[in-house]
Amino acid sequence: MEQPNPQFTTQHRFLIGAFVVWGLIFGLLANFVPQNELHFWWDPLRYSYWNGLGYILSTSVEWPVFFLFLGLFFQKKVRLEDIVGFFASLLIVWGVILVFKHFLFPDMPRPWQYFPQGSLPKPFPSFKPLYQHSFPSGHTATAVAAALWGAYFTRKFFVLYWGLWAFGVGASRVLLHQHWMQDVSVGVFIGCLAFVLGQWLAKRMQYIWTSKSQDIK
Repeated sequence: MEQPNPQFTTQHRFLIGAFVVWGLIFGLLANFVPQNELHFWWDPLRYSYWNGLGYILSTSVEWPVFFLFLGLFFQKKVRLEDIVGFFASLLIVWGVILVFKHFLFPDMPRPWQYFPQGSLPKPFPSFKPLYQHSFPSGHTATAVAAALWGAYFTRKFFVLYWGLWAFGVGASRVLLHQHWMQDVSVGVFIGCLAFVLGQWLAKRMQYIWTSKSQDIK
């Protein structure tokens, strides 16, 4: 028996709502709590297993995206327009991030550049921090867009996994002092917007192809 076409359920709408709330909370924290206090909240986590977990999550963006892409070709009922929408969302994310980082806010320093050298903890001695192009968080935007598409393509009980993974990626960027909270907050909204635009493109393509097929008949 073939699986039905991917579609949104209540769980998927809840996931989008949860991402929006997450972005708003990080945005409010970034605006009302001094940035130096936010980053030194993590001092008790210095050299602990949380830093190691944060590093794993922070560098895990590529693999779920790759396996999601690979899995699309093994599903019986994935529409071509949905695959196009998925890739369009990723291209939108990367394009917007490129414009923000390199054209609109090229001089935005990361926490490693802002704070005095040696004042921030490294997860391990060989860790190489980034110093420039802080705003916004490309990891977070990519993770959120991929998580929303992952929840769309996979069974509904995977929604929690996708949500926790994306949140872990975004939170780890702050935990490792690679981004400010406002970077992550804006990254969340960019990811959500890219998903919505990718969905719109997929539905538009489906409408055009359906109309053409009916005209031919």
